[in-house]
Amino acid sequence: MNINPAQIIGMLPQIKSNPMALLGQYGISQEISNNPQAVIQSLLNSGKISQNQYNQAMMMAKNMGVKF
Repeated sequence: MNINPAQIIGMLPQIKSNPMALLGQYGISQEISNNPQAVIQSLLNSGKISQNQYNQAMMMAKNMGVKF
């Protein structure tokens, strides 16, 4: 299941309202759910997102004014 950057940005409301449900859909265990870097690394390692998709999503978020 590949996710494009626009989909990631579109998921922000769902992430805010019920993060565990969304993370569970992508195979993210509860043990790492409180560690954003571990979640991203898990998605990258599993091939659910590519490094390019992650980079594009980060650029889009920064362009929208999201601060990290």
